[in-house]
Amino acid sequence: MLESSCLIDNLDCQPAHIGALKLMKFFKLLRVSLCSVAFTVLSAGPALAGMSGDLVSAFHLFPDMSTVADSGGFFGHGQVTDDGVTFTRPDFFSVHLNDTQIVIDGFAGQFDHQRFSEVPFNGINLSFDTEWRIPNFTINAATNWDEFTADRIHVASNQLFLNFENLDVTTSTKLVLDLTDTYPDPGFPGQGVSPVPEPGNCAMLLAGLALMGVEARRRKRS
Repeated sequence: MLESSCLIDNLDCQPAHIGALKLMKFFKLLRVSLCSVAFTVLSAGPALAGMSGDLVSAFHLFPDMSTVADSGGFFGHGQVTDDGVTFTRPDFFSVHLNDTQIVIDGFAGQFDHQRFSEVPFNGINLSFDTEWRIPNFTINAATNWDEFTADRIHVASNQLFLNFENLDVTTSTKLVLDLTDTYPDPGFPGQGVSPVPEPGNCAMLLAGLALMGVEARRRKRS
């Protein structure tokens, strides 16, 4: 009878013991899931959202990437809309931006069958007023500027650099760039740029860390 009584007492205690084990397994699975989410968020760039709504400043840089050209080197600032926005550098060129594309044309008569100066950098910088780093751009088939190649496109954090140095140009020259869903590898001119997690993911990570802290305190007390 004594053994039977003890056995019954143990059975009465088992539900609480099993519940504690299940809770520990739950927190363990939660920790693994949160680690997986954190890795995914921090290793991937932000989702492609297009340029519509972004504020952009346009500069003509010459003779290097850190110098704004004299006499109107800063030639535009405004918000990109679905219908597009245009910045014009008088007597030089025009830049048109919409949600997913950039078009550069309108090269002035002074450039007809002329060549951009051979210096370290002679071209356009578009600076996007956004906390996200911007994706890569590719050359659209509508481009008729054969000399302009992909290695003349440089993305650094939230800035786009297009180098026209030592290229021939005519009044009919047209450069069309498409926004992509890929991001540049760390390197020139933006070394080690890290993606910024979206606010929703940040909140999820913080909640997970708080739960992990609760679990750690519970284990320490037990």
